Amino acid sequence: MGHDGALPGFLGKNPKKYKPPHIANGVVLIFAFLISLVFYFTKTDWELGFALTADLSGITIEITYIYTSIAAIIYFRKRMGAEYDVFAHLIVPVIAVICMDHSYHHRVAF
Repeated sequence: MGHDGALPGFLGKNPKKYKPPHIANGVVLIFAFLISLVFYFTKTDWELGFALTADLSGITIEITYIYTSIAAIIYFRKRMGAEYDVFAHLIVPVIAVICMDHSYHHRVAF
């Protein structure tokens, strides 16, 4: 996302050999460390802190997966031409969206 301009450009810098997003990974690591410090200084039980962090990560991944599946439907329809397969390029992503949406709503239901 740093390469595309959606996030600051320095997050998209990669070394030339293996091209891992090392700066972006470091930023995520710093945020995780800061969250753990908040839990430590508020005397929150470490298990609760871990559970909250894991839930937030899981919810973020689920939302990202839903948007990616929706984008895939649009992308495949525009780009596949004669190779477009309704089952593989429409029905499967729709099933993925429905399943992830169902999972998301059960995760955040209180």
